[in-house]
Amino acid sequence: MKPKYQEVIHLRYFQELSYKEIAEQINEPINNVKVKLLRAKKLLAEIIEKS
Repeated sequence: MKPKYQEVIHLRYFQELSYKEIAEQINEPINNVKVKLLRAKKLLAEIIEKS
């Protein structure tokens, strides 16, 4: 998984930051954060299914 997706997953689910906090930390709009999280979750699901 690409580092940009790993980062948002880590910030959201391990550090339990809000979308707003993640957006501020990575200097991107909240909508970008939501899209990255959605894509990252889909990638994770694919990885889990394959294993």
